[in-house]
This record gives sequence, structure tokens and C-alpha cells, in this order.
Amino acid sequence: MEAGELLRASPALRELACFHYHQAADKALKAVIAAAGRRIPRVHDLVLLSKEAAGVVPSLETVIPLAERLNPFYIEARYPVGSPSEVAGAIAEEASRGAAIIVHEAQGALRALSVPKEHNE
Repeated sequence: MEAGELLRASPALRELACFHYHQAADKALKAVIAAAGRRIPRVHDLVLLSKEAAGVVPSLETVIPLAERLNPFYIEARYPVGSPSEVAGAIAEEASRGAAIIVHEAQGALRALSVPKEHNE
């Protein structure tokens, strides 16, 4: 998230910033899946990862629409077609907010998973 914030300040680097936001969300969702003792899918599809994490902590279903919006930033940054595109400031801001929410919700899910079951009810 921090790398994304630094890169977002430069219009020419906003696409790369969005890639870093995608990565932050990816790692946060994979942390939830791993904390539940499940096998981590070897993908970077945030929709699939958010659904898998929601299978562990149902409240994470709320992040699926955010995952859908962030998903393209992995592919576009990793596998560019044609000339690089400049991401508008508003889009980069939306990506930042979306990733921050996913990370925040995943952190809450990790805390919930670390509480013993008798304290969780």
C-alpha cells in the first residue's frame, strides 16, 4: 500500500501504483486463506481469492465488488499490450481506497480467526 501511495503521486506511475494496490489486496486475502489452514490458490485473481476468503470468513463477501474493480490492474501492468496507458487520478484513488478496504477487512478477518472459538461466539 505504501509503495502504491508513493507511486500514485506521479501521473506516469499511477498504473504501477494500481498494480501495487492489487498486490496488497492479493496478499491480504491469501493471508486469510492461509490462516484458516487452507491451500492458497496459485492465482492472482482477486475475485477468486475474495470468494475463497469469504468461504472462511463470510463477512468478506463485501469485498468482492472491490476485487472486481482491482482485478484488471494485475494483468494490464504485468502484460501490457501496446503503449503504456496513463491511469487517471480518480481511478488510482479508487484503486487505493478499494485496496485499503480489502486489506482492512482482511486484517479484521485475521483477528477473528486468531480468537479461540469459545470467545468468538
